[in-house]
Amino acid sequence: MSGLEMANIERDIPSCKELFSVELFVLKCLGLGSLKGAFEFDKDNYKIRALKFWEIFLCFAGIFLLSTLIYSLLTSLPIYLGKDFSMTLFIISLVFSMPMTTMKLLRLWTSRVKFYQILQIVNKIWEQDTRKRVDLKAKILKVIDDNKTVRSLYVITALTLNICFSLRPFIMLLTTYLTLPENETMIFTEQAFAGVRYPIRSDTISRYTIMMIVEFQTSCFAITYFILPELLFVFLTTLLTVHFLVLADDYVSIIDIYQKNNNNLSSIDAMIKRHCSLLYVCQQITYLYSPMVMATIIFNGIDLCCTTFAIQKDMAAGRTESSLAQNLPHALLLISQMIIYCNCAHITSEEIESLTEATYNLRWVDGDKKFIKAVIFLMMNTQRGYNFTAYGFFTLNRPQLTQLFNTTMSYFTLLRNFM
Repeated sequence: MSGLEMANIERDIPSCKELFSVELFVLKCLGLGSLKGAFEFDKDNYKIRALKFWEIFLCFAGIFLLSTLIYSLLTSLPIYLGKDFSMTLFIISLVFSMPMTTMKLLRLWTSRVKFYQILQIVNKIWEQDTRKRVDLKAKILKVIDDNKTVRSLYVITALTLNICFSLRPFIMLLTTYLTLPENETMIFTEQAFAGVRYPIRSDTISRYTIMMIVEFQTSCFAITYFILPELLFVFLTTLLTVHFLVLADDYVSIIDIYQKNNNNLSSIDAMIKRHCSLLYVCQQITYLYSPMVMATIIFNGIDLCCTTFAIQKDMAAGRTESSLAQNLPHALLLISQMIIYCNCAHITSEEIESLTEATYNLRWVDGDKKFIKAVIFLMMNTQRGYNFTAYGFFTLNRPQLTQLFNTTMSYFTLLRNFM
């Protein structure tokens, strides 16, 4: 096959950079554009570049805006506690969500070198091995398309939530302006985060305009950092699933590869090194995501209960439309996060377990003694499965997802009994 034909075939299987293009654009807008260098395949020793001044500014701007919102939420809570139950639940829900968002921001920034390294590893394996497996193109593209659907639905839900929050005061002001009688004046009280008392006053038009701009920026930072780690998790587990799929097929046909290389063990050695590199990536993902997953497991259930109960109370009070606009997308995001972590990790773990079956199905009897010894070590290496966990306490799989939803329902029942 000519080089031109191979190039045309490889274009059918997209590169990692193409698969991650939208997320890379968002990362660049947040100041994390240096991660793009991990996809420069031709530069083996390319290290992550130093941060630029404007990137550092964006990091601290995000921390400042989210911290200000958290402070405002905590100071606003006593005002409504015991007086407005629906608003109390709304603020409690945000109190759970915003610290988690800040933690995700800090995790992404403080661990950006590790994220860069694992992206570099999976991209290198993708370019060297995976994109050349034209015979597995249908299976590879199916895995990619399935996970692309998950990512798209997650992003659409997040954008809907952001629009409901950030554009709310603009829509309300425009509606009021168009319907206001001639002899009445406009009252500038509409906020993106309704009911939150900020440390600065908004009693003049100029101050109110500044507050609206700050709220809009805060909402954009919050929703982006709230969903970005999950999108990155989906991307990484998708690549790992494909990598292990290709590796399992290589193990099945390892005798053919061995004989094509004139009975040289270098090909088997390369597969073992690839296997170890992929397991190393799995371990690093577990390390990086353990705090975020642990917080998601513990707090999302409580947050979801507060959100659901707020919807129920608002519907009873006749505020169905406004409540559903803000609370329903938020609830869907919380559910989606638990599904993403448990389901994507489960699929990748299943693909890792398939390596054991692949090694037992290879035609080891057709090889020489040297090959048989190598296969024995290979079988020992593939006996170890891998499960993604949160600090070793919670295994991320589908049974765990069922348990999480059962626990959430228990929280909701308990809350209803107290109310």
